[in-house]
Amino acid sequence: DPMGEVGVAFWGSADAKSMLPAGMSEEAEASRDVLKMGLLRSGHIPTEALMHGIGVGLAWGHIYATDRDIANRIGYIHGVLSPTQVYKYHKQVFGDYGVGMGYFGGTPVYGKRWELQYTAPLWCSGCDPSDVPGGG
Repeated sequence: DPMGEVGVAFWGSADAKSMLPAGMSEEAEASRDVLKMGLLRSGHIPTEALMHGIGVGLAWGHIYATDRDIANRIGYIHGVLSPTQVYKYHKQVFGDYGVGMGYFGGTPVYGKRWELQYTAPLWCSGCDPSDVPGGG
């Protein structure tokens, strides 16, 4: 699961992060800062408890999306999510906290799903390419 490393980089312990490829933890920290800005702008104080809650929500969203992907044989690679599938569970969790999708790394300009066709190669290169123009 290529997104597993990304989850560890964002939400994992220091020990877990030490096993990641060089630079991945630093990139994740920068993205966490962007999410914290989104929380502040939506009226939340980005405490560690709140960030933990979002992380758990995203982890469960990923698990449910992966289970659905396998059960319904979605896309080209069953058990590996597409950029749109990743976008959808982020949208749900971010929405629960009033955070716009412009704070999701896959849709950084307008927060719209169509941005994935341009950004997916940067953050989701190991994803199922079934819903990316020219993918697969």
